[in-house]
Amino acid sequence: MFEYKLSVRGYELDSYGHVNNAVYLNYFEQARWEIFRQTDLLNYFRDNHLFLVVTEMQVRYSREVTLF
Repeated sequence: MFEYKLSVRGYELDSYGHVNNAVYLNYFEQARWEIFRQTDLLNYFRDNHLFLVVTEMQVRYSREVTLF
C-alpha cells in the first residue's frame, strides 16, 4: 500500500471552494507516477515492452479535500 500526500492549490478549487471532481483524476495520476518512481516499475515496463494504460476509474469520495 502506498500513501501520497499533496497540497491542494487555489486554482484547483471551484467557486464554492471545492476541489473540482476532474482534479482528483490528476491527483491519482501523479500518485501513480510516484509509485512508478519509488518501485522502479517504469523501467520494468520499458524493459519488457509493456505499456500500462488506465481504461477506467471509479472514485469513492470519503470526505472533502480542503485548500493547503
